[in-house]
Amino acid sequence: LYLGFQVKGLTEQFKKEGEIEIKFLKDGQIFKSQKVKPAPLGGKLQDFVLPFPLKDFPPAHYSVEVSLNLAGQKLISSGDEFDITYSTSIPRPWVYAKLLPPADDVVYDYLIGTQFLKNGQPQLARQHLERAYHSRPEDMSYAFGLAQACWILGDVSRIPELLSPLVGQAKVSYEVLELLGKSWQRLGQWNKAIEVFDQAVEQFGTNPRLLNALGECYLALGRKEEARVVWEKSLELNPDQAEIKKKLASLKEKE
Repeated sequence: LYLGFQVKGLTEQFKKEGEIEIKFLKDGQIFKSQKVKPAPLGGKLQDFVLPFPLKDFPPAHYSVEVSLNLAGQKLISSGDEFDITYSTSIPRPWVYAKLLPPADDVVYDYLIGTQFLKNGQPQLARQHLERAYHSRPEDMSYAFGLAQACWILGDVSRIPELLSPLVGQAKVSYEVLELLGKSWQRLGQWNKAIEVFDQAVEQFGTNPRLLNALGECYLALGRKEEARVVWEKSLELNPDQAEIKKKLASLKEKE
């Protein structure tokens, strides 16, 4: 391992009294250090090429710092980083480039629509998301984006039409199931909501929000014991739910 550097602007005092300190750092700690003297009879510009046994450097990421010291004070320093590896050669990186779709592709309607949603403009979002959805209704992202806009705008009855065909897909997302379940719940279709929420629990596990929604559906159907069970489970996961505690207390009072 060779370290090469050049020092310029050396004063006569530094050439006589100064020293050059080399520090190798590994994981932020000093791993190896060495001090050398400038040539007293050399010029103001001096070149240094210093050998270090490579066997002393196990494979790792290193940094090296070269500093000029005079009378115990660091005047200036500079450094760099390098790696040592067992590999005889380091492969060149792969470069992957993805071409953009043509300007009339509906993906731009989807992207613009989602931006309008994030900016709190659901009506404008819906216009673009409708175009994206009608071009590829089987696309989960397009259908879910439009369903989100419909939910915000209060057009809940449209959401089952958009999301129900996706439920059978192998990679249906949690977000799709949750929004579809909430929509059936809002529409008073309690059994359909329970079916979707149960699928979400089966595929993604339980969480308080799902359990609370299931409890509401069970209660609406008069299935009070099942409502009690899921709400108690919800409180086990998150005890800090005052509203759920009130509902459980109300159930017990009616027993």
